[in-house]
Amino acid sequence: RSLVQAFCAIVVLSFVGIGLTQTEWTVVVSKEHLKEEAIKVSIDDLKLAGGKFGHVFNVAHRVKKSQKNVIIVGENSVSKNIARSLDKNSTVSNSEGYEITSVHVDGGKLITVLGGSVIGDAYGLYWILDRMRVYQDIPDINVKREPTSPIRYTRIRVKSKEDIRRSLRYGLNLVYGENPLSLIDWDAEPEKTENAKNRQKVRELIDYAHSLHMKFLTFGTDFTY
Repeated sequence: RSLVQAFCAIVVLSFVGIGLTQTEWTVVVSKEHLKEEAIKVSIDDLKLAGGKFGHVFNVAHRVKKSQKNVIIVGENSVSKNIARSLDKNSTVSNSEGYEITSVHVDGGKLITVLGGSVIGDAYGLYWILDRMRVYQDIPDINVKREPTSPIRYTRIRVKSKEDIRRSLRYGLNLVYGENPLSLIDWDAEPEKTENAKNRQKVRELIDYAHSLHMKFLTFGTDFTY
């Protein structure tokens, strides 16, 4: 019985090993663009998700001939020149929209992401991530997408930077935070001291939301009335 179990384990491991063939991708993004938190977060999420499907993503600032599978992000000179060579100019008018084009070149794949702005580029990367999860691979993507709703939010309060990053992944552009009653400067203790701490925490979350090109509102039931 132990020999049979050992044999089965070897077979399973062999099949698993076959399924983990890695495909290397290079994400080309300018140095200035990479300073944007939304771009950094979306690339980090792409790397994390890619590991589950055998895709390895490396970041570079220019295209090299040795790179077979390339994703070029942003309105930089490289992506513009490639778009022109493909006779495809981005027609995205919405700052949160994006256009993705795929072509096969020298045995590899070249994908360009041209967003209407930085956040459009980030949404474009998340669409590639979404397609990878669906197909467990990165298919040819030729699509133009623009949001139909200018305000997209959830009523669940964000309590951390991770909550805000999760909102970005789902395409939201507005998040709600702490109740105003927990932020105002009460002339009484312990509320005065507690709210001072709350305000400091919320300031940090507001700054982080803004770095991801998202709006941040405090919310409480009292606003409804």
